[in-house]
Amino acid sequence: MKKKNSDDDGAWYERWGWGVFKKGLHQIEGFDTSVSDDPNHGETFADYMIVNEYTIKTAWFKMADDIEPIDMRAVVMGVCDDGYETWNDHLWGHGSVASDKTDPSCLFWAVHTV
Repeated sequence: MKKKNSDDDGAWYERWGWGVFKKGLHQIEGFDTSVSDDPNHGETFADYMIVNEYTIKTAWFKMADDIEPIDMRAVVMGVCDDGYETWNDHLWGHGSVASDKTDPSCLFWAVHTV
């Protein structure tokens, strides 16, 4: 198993495991720090994916820039096998989307500091 872009020696893998990606999941968005409870998270994230047609990852990071306080770390984890990756996935109907993969061997972990 390969882990890319990880700066925590695989602690994210221990926390999340591999199984969710074997069921075709493309990405998980979250925070590597605490998160504020802002009612605009979902709407802002969705607008960036639907109205602006940003990739899911870019929409998540842009939402964090707009809403979260300085020094918060937004993260995205996804599949990154050779010749297949979800790094540039869009919301269905708003750009390209990788096909589902049920046997990934590599995950990426991208961190964006606000």
